[in-house]
Amino acid sequence: MVFSWDLRINGKSIEQPFSGLKFTHGVSSFGVGIATGQFEFDIYDEMGIYGEALLENVSAQLFCKTSAVQSRVYYIAKRSISKKVCHFTAYDIVDIDKEFDPTHLWQAVQTDWIPYSEVLNALQSQCGFDSVSAPDEGMTGIRFTRAMLTGKSCRSVLEMIATAMCGFWCNNGYGGLQLICLNKNKNAYYKSGKCTEYSEIDYQGKQKITKLIAINSETGRRAEYSTGEYGTVIVIESPFVACNDGTDGYVWERIRDLEYQGWKCDKALIDLSKSVIVFNTISSIFTFGDDTELLANQVVITADNSGLYMSGGADPQDDEIWRYDDYTQRQIGQRVEINKTYENAKIATGEGLKLIHHVNENVSAIAAYAANGDPEIKEFGFDVCKNGLTEYEGALVSKIAPKSATINNDKTEAVINYEDKSYKYKIQRDSSGNITSFKKEEIKENEL
Repeated sequence: MVFSWDLRINGKSIEQPFSGLKFTHGVSSFGVGIATGQFEFDIYDEMGIYGEALLENVSAQLFCKTSAVQSRVYYIAKRSISKKVCHFTAYDIVDIDKEFDPTHLWQAVQTDWIPYSEVLNALQSQCGFDSVSAPDEGMTGIRFTRAMLTGKSCRSVLEMIATAMCGFWCNNGYGGLQLICLNKNKNAYYKSGKCTEYSEIDYQGKQKITKLIAINSETGRRAEYSTGEYGTVIVIESPFVACNDGTDGYVWERIRDLEYQGWKCDKALIDLSKSVIVFNTISSIFTFGDDTELLANQVVITADNSGLYMSGGADPQDDEIWRYDDYTQRQIGQRVEINKTYENAKIATGEGLKLIHHVNENVSAIAAYAANGDPEIKEFGFDVCKNGLTEYEGALVSKIAPKSATINNDKTEAVINYEDKSYKYKIQRDSSGNITSFKKEEIKENEL
């Protein structure tokens, strides 16, 4: 059978010759973070139409003219031209590296936290997704504080949820974003295609999940779950685990005794008459022959006039411990950015600016000032000079009042008492009674 394909850019079919249709999707082993799918194709552009057009973030999609199968929507990101051939690279998830704006979330709540559902609604609106969906079960404990959302990108907010749930985000095939969670039940995954002809399957060993370690990234509290057997250990570090109503108990019930099968198939022909309408290629079940079902996490799909072909599998997981938030990612997540506000402080640069700036009272105060017609963000810093002399741009006021204070009869010595320390001030005056010296000394206990 000869297959015919319809390549559409911005919803319009391409009339020029095209080839090199290739889809690449992948996650590492158990999967974490965000899985972005890639679509590559070539167009013979003799007249220079596509080489000069502004096509960034324009949609690209492939349809099969001889069956109901079609690809998901991708968005053009890169283009190169050589000998009148335009090579395009498009992705199915874009525009998530922008800074997340949490401002309006606090206007309708009386609590110090926001439930995950409201955060996902905001992400959907800000990133332009048709939907952002996650399984409701086990996620009630994912509640964001102001600090968790301030100065964060949309990507990092999504990754926080994925880490807590042992999962990753991917395109759902219809312009939306969905969370795929690690699950021992194969019915939790999509079935992408039935392969009737295929090369030999190289089975590359199994790993069984027998332990979960959950570490709260804010408190350091640790919770462990185990079957008592030798096997693979999953480690989660997140503010949403090892706490009241955390996700870790639910995650453990979902992943305990999961058997991860490593495998590889160099080439398989997908039966288009028995496959899903939209390519679901990542963390999806592929069926080989009549009943061999394998979960894939690395997939390359190519299309030509002879059919749709898949190569890939599930890369073997050799490590005994799998971290859903590795050291490098934690370091990136905890970095302090120049000129970014964190709660009520930031590291500032520029001529005349002090190193550390305090911004209003806090980020919620900034929103309150703006609501009252005062958009100015007031910043106050300080300088530490030679011998520790510190100059403040604002008045320094202590909330801790002295417990008591005394001054001697000739007013040359004052003692100020705090809860656990006392300070003695030596006062010197000139002939007119003006203070010329004010020296502080800490009083030792035997002097009291």
